[in-house]
Order: sequence, then structure tokens, then C-alpha cells
Amino acid sequence: MKDGAFAGGSHGEVWRGRRRCRKDEQSETYCKESLIFKLLRVDRGYKILEAGLREVYFGRWLAQQQDVHAKMYTLYVDHFFRERRPGRELELWIVFRDAGPSLRNYLYTGVSV
Repeated sequence: MKDGAFAGGSHGEVWRGRRRCRKDEQSETYCKESLIFKLLRVDRGYKILEAGLREVYFGRWLAQQQDVHAKMYTLYVDHFFRERRPGRELELWIVFRDAGPSLRNYLYTGVSV
């Protein structure tokens, strides 16, 4: 993954990255597919965990649909949990295929302060 989140909100952060692929037993490289990683800090509350699991559920469901409009939105790839410190700071990472700029970029513009 690249250094640092490029977006975020009240529930977590959004990162860009690529999947590691093995060419053979000796070498590892990065695949060409660009991915989006959404980090949710689920230890901050049950509602955040529920929201993340809902996103996983519907992401899986949408990914299974053979819809003509599938290229119009990003597709769910995978998810995983990670403990930053044993017993504390539980994270849910949701992985999507990168579909380009988010809808938020089209709806809002940045303002210099």
C-alpha cells in the first residue's frame, strides 16, 4: 500500500494499493490491478462494525451479480480483520477494485483555508 490514507471520514480511512502476486517461489511482485482499501476502526463502536459488515455483505452480493452496469461502480474484492495490539484496536479492512474518482469528488469541491 502507498504511504498514508488519501481520504477518510468519521468511520475510518481510505488507502490505495496493489495486490502482491507471486511469479514463482523465489520472487514476489505487485499485480497491475489497482485496489482501494477501506479501514474501519471497529473497536470504536458496535455501529461502526455493523456498518462495515453491511458493506461486506452487500459488496459480496453485488460482486456476484452478472449485471450489465457492473462497470459503473466499484466491486468488492475481499475483507479481513487485523488487531493492531492484542485485545485492542481491532480493524476491519474492506478491499475494492479501484474504479477511479469517488462520487464524493464530483459532489464536493475542496476549499483552501
